Amino acid sequence: MGGASKPSPVRNLIDAAEADDEKVVKSLLSKGAKVDGSVPGGWTALHGATNKGHDKMVKFLLKNGATVDITTTSLETPLHIASRSGMLGCAKALVKNGASFDAVCKKGNKTPLDMASMRGNTDIEKYLKGKAIKDSAKFNKKKKKSVTKTSSMIPAFVPLLVIFIFLTFLLNMLS
Repeated sequence: MGGASKPSPVRNLIDAAEADDEKVVKSLLSKGAKVDGSVPGGWTALHGATNKGHDKMVKFLLKNGATVDITTTSLETPLHIASRSGMLGCAKALVKNGASFDAVCKKGNKTPLDMASMRGNTDIEKYLKGKAIKDSAKFNKKKKKSVTKTSSMIPAFVPLLVIFIFLTFLLNMLS
């Protein structure tokens, strides 16, 4: 009677993602395995694929609904895992899908950038610093454009308002 228990669909999904076996992952998902399902500790298929450096699997899981900033019980996101493990391709895939730069895990309140620096993963550190600067610049550029659009509307609107007020004043004077 003491046979081994059958692995859960979530464990099978994580194992397949860690093995970079897209065919099995696809099959498990089609049979109802939850893409964000986790084992005790909060480890998911996305954490596993990231940890093993399978950037194509990471992209596949994200396309199939995996939550980019899903956390373990210690609040590690997949980007923390990529940064700690030196998986630049995975880090890029995660960032391109909106991974948070400022997520903080319980292990020393570290961000993904902190983890890359701490582990000496300079390629990821440079990428995250550069990406954060680019994202910040893009955000500020968008913000500036919206302000410019608003301010460019004011000069066109003000003369019309002045003319309207002047004409209203004249009509009142003539009446």
